[in-house]
Amino acid sequence: MGLFNKKEKQKVYCQYCSADLTEIGGKVSNEGAIYCGGLLLSNFDCGKLAQKALKRDFTFEDVDSKKVQQLIEKGKLTKFSLLERTVSK
Repeated sequence: MGLFNKKEKQKVYCQYCSADLTEIGGKVSNEGAIYCGGLLLSNFDCGKLAQKALKRDFTFEDVDSKKVQQLIEKGKLTKFSLLERTVSK
């Protein structure tokens, strides 16, 4: 086994505020999305804000960065890309 067998880490971003969660992990919803969930700002829980905005209830699992990568590989975390921002004119 050499260096060539090591997989590159996927970049992971909060699906509400776009915070980079690659090295810290986050809250993964049962819908396959990841949120910072108050990890970066204790009074700002993106998971709860997303629930309110989408008008749906989620369940969450707190995961570290290693577990995030495992969930991506298993196909259980599917919404983790940087959100595209649109600017209105």
